[in-house]
This record gives sequence, structure tokens and C-alpha cells, in this order.
Amino acid sequence: MNEKSEVLKISLPSDGEMYQATLDFLKNSGMSVKRGSSRQYLGSLQGLENVTVLFQRVADISSKIEEGSADLGIVGLDRFEEFRIDDGNAFVVAKDLDYSNCKLVIAVPQGWIDVSAMSDLSDLALEFKHTGRELRVATKYPRLTSKFFYQNGINYFKTIYSSGTLEVSPLMGFSDIIVDITSTGTTLRENQLKPIVDGTIIESQACLIASANSLANEPHKLDSARKFIARIEGYLEGKDYFTVTFNLDANNEEDAANTFLNSVTINGFQGPRVSRIFTINGNSTYSLAIVLKRKDLQVVTDNLREIGATNIIVNKSDCGAINIAKRYSIPFSIHKHEDYNNREEFDRAILNTIKQYNVEGIVMVGWMRIVTQVLIEAYKDRVINIHPSLLPSFPGMDAVRQALTTGVKIT
Repeated sequence: MNEKSEVLKISLPSDGEMYQATLDFLKNSGMSVKRGSSRQYLGSLQGLENVTVLFQRVADISSKIEEGSADLGIVGLDRFEEFRIDDGNAFVVAKDLDYSNCKLVIAVPQGWIDVSAMSDLSDLALEFKHTGRELRVATKYPRLTSKFFYQNGINYFKTIYSSGTLEVSPLMGFSDIIVDITSTGTTLRENQLKPIVDGTIIESQACLIASANSLANEPHKLDSARKFIARIEGYLEGKDYFTVTFNLDANNEEDAANTFLNSVTINGFQGPRVSRIFTINGNSTYSLAIVLKRKDLQVVTDNLREIGATNIIVNKSDCGAINIAKRYSIPFSIHKHEDYNNREEFDRAILNTIKQYNVEGIVMVGWMRIVTQVLIEAYKDRVINIHPSLLPSFPGMDAVRQALTTGVKIT
């Protein structure tokens, strides 16, 4: 076996808007990228062995995957669709990585008050044809542009490829209209352009692509690729779920669970998991933990307040529960792992926080983080970790059922 050929090569943007966003995304997925300097085009991936990172121009990533010189790549879906080869080697593994969202749109001068839809543009192109010239379209995406125009019955036009700033093209007389990427539309408006209402060619975002041939022919690469993809899937699926823990006074565990279950008006959550809290004053108090989707968070936290739940803790800073805690003067603490230099420092910060509340046991549901000895030693034999992803064998939120169905003896 050629050890060098068995190294998984992952192509990432070397600069531009997607560069830092991609590094942040992989870091949040548990795979930090190391790059010596902005001039170096090779890097490494912490957390996975036998992986090399190739930093390349966004415009080149699709072709590198296509030719097999890289095995996996992260690129904008718009770029992939523009440069892909029909029935070629490259294919999309994950269409939406949930960052770098934008649209490829058709924009015309604001002074064209009678042009607001594709039908208007079609009429205008025909008028131009009758005067002996074609509608000029400046774009970085001639393939996607031509396909969309033909699909909408516009046959008389000319695409003008430009790798520079497109918004000034109509003002300079270089083109009549443009087709370009936009996120908010601000740049278009500032340059006296407006998008066509039904002129969105593609809604784009970062996506993960792969080389079918290189992965199919080299099993060690395929194994590394599966682990890489599983990390990403776990992070993306975990983003939509929240772990909520809270305390509730009750006579026993069953009474605590029933009090909660009778109060909620939604379905589809996981839990509750109930554990006894042993207090100095002897109160009969229980800690409950549930996992639910973002859309249900507000309803459930309101229900919890109604039944007298206290110490409501949610594991994400952008959730509605934080606002509820503020409203009812409930103390809370936010710890983002990306704010710490390493896992030990992160766990130490959590430890310092939970000690303030005299926490005697920890239940981790959907924690999605590797726990260090800092936390383990402090709560030895008092930590229960229900991990939703038994990687690399059973990726995803349904990992426990997958393991049971497969019949594994050890998980």
C-alpha cells in the first residue's frame, strides 16, 4: 500500500468570505484546521488521522475534485453547479452545511421601471433583437445564466464573463444587466440595481463534495472520509436540538415525570430523564433533562415555568430560554467551547459554574463534546453521558436504535 496515496486530501477555500467561515465550521464540528500562514497551501486537521488539507481558490475546488487530485472539498453550491461536469466524477455529499448562504440573482438598473419579472426581460431581449443587438449580461456564471435564460424563454442574449466587480458593469456601459451573488441586496441597491422578482437562479450555501473514483478505489481514504462526514453530520443535526435541564419538586421520580408530561403540549422530544437531587434541607427535588427541537423550545420553557420548574439550563446561547431566564431573574451561565484554548479549559469553566449550584451529579444528553478528566475526576462515578452518535459506526441522532437493530454487544 502506498501510504501517501492513502492520505485523505480535503480541499478548502484559501481566502475570501468562505475561508474563515469554513475554518469556524470545522472547528465547531470538532476538527480544527492548522495552517502555518496565509501563504502556505498545505494544512492539517486536528482530530482525524491520515488527512491533509489543501487550500485552493474557490473557483478551482470543483475541478480538483473532478480530476481526483483532492478527495473531499467544501465549496459554494453555486460554484459547484457552474463548474461541474455532467455525469462526472464529482458529486455532492452534503448540499447544505448551513453557512455562507446567498443567492445567484438577475439584477437590472433601477431606472428600468417597466422591467420587474422574467417575462419583462424576455420582451426586452426581443426588442433589442429587433434593433440589431443582443441583451448583454455580465456574470461569473455563464453556464447557470444561459441555462436559466433558455428555460425562461429568453433566447436573444450574450453573456460576458467577468471575474471582477460586476455591479458597476451597467453604469460603465460594459453590460446591460448582471447576474451575480448577493446575500442582503445592499450592494445591488448602492449601485442602483434591483433584482428581478422571479430571477433567482440558485439559492446557494456551502456544500461538501467528493470524488467518487478516488474514494471507491482506496478503502483507507473511504474510512477517513466516513469519519469526517460523520463529524459534520453530528454537528449539523445537533445544532437543531437543545438540551434543557430543570429542577422540580415532587414526591418521587414517577410523580416528577408525570408532572412534566402532563404540562407539555408538544410531541417529538426525548426524555425526560429523571434523577434525585439530595439536598441539605431534605427537600424532595428531582432534576429532569429533555432534548427537543429549536421550534419547540419557547413552548416547553413556558410550560416549565407554569409548573414551578427552577434552574432551567439550556446549552446554547442563541435560544429563547435565555430571554425567559432574564425575564424571571433566573441566573444562567453561557460557555461556548470556541472561546477556550482547549477542552480542559472549557471543562474547568463549566466545573467552576456548576459548583456554585452544589450540583451533585451530571447527566449529559446530546452533549456532542469529548469530556476531559477535569470534569470526570471532579464527578467520578457521578456522570451519565447519553451520546447521540456512536461514531464512526452509527452516525446521526438515531444512533441508539441503529446499534440495537444491528445487534452490537458493546457500544
